[in-house]
Amino acid sequence: FFDDAFALALRELVRSSGISRAILARIDVASTPRQLLVLMADWFVEDDLPAIRLFAAQVLAALDAARVVGDLSKRNEFLDALNRIAQRAGTEEDMAELFASGSREVVRVLRADAIAIYLREGEDSAVLAHAFGAPPDVSSILFRVPLDGTNLGVVMREGAPRVWHRDDYPVDRWPLLDRLGQRVLLSVPLAARGDRA
Repeated sequence: FFDDAFALALRELVRSSGISRAILARIDVASTPRQLLVLMADWFVEDDLPAIRLFAAQVLAALDAARVVGDLSKRNEFLDALNRIAQRAGTEEDMAELFASGSREVVRVLRADAIAIYLREGEDSAVLAHAFGAPPDVSSILFRVPLDGTNLGVVMREGAPRVWHRDDYPVDRWPLLDRLGQRVLLSVPLAARGDRA
């Protein structure tokens, strides 16, 4: 759970408190160790273990329930946003306005800082159709992006969403990402009439 420095400090804290007994219960969330319940008292005995295990199980059940409710709420928010975008797509004649309103929905739901929509231009490149949250000079630098040898090209070729971290980009792109203030980017291919955009 803890790196060496924190574990050492925690060990020293326990040692200095004068408490000689503790019960630790690992709490897994979605089958992954997430929390550690630590109870310390000199009067703990082996007979206290079943009650502590029961308490840890109750904490786990409460955390799981909260996670499920949170996931459902988020999923409903996503579905509402998609529904609004779909309604606009069916009636909006101005593509620029559709991109703008769709971008606002996506930024709001994902709590993103910026968004860019690229449209494929032939087989070799993609052109920026809409951008929000990026400085104008950065948008102009990224107006046309080659598909060969770029992360955008990978997503277009694979046809599946990808999460990219700063280190996934070539070093010469890092200053640009730093100007955007972004460390994590999500790329999602859009399909239109069977073509990926």
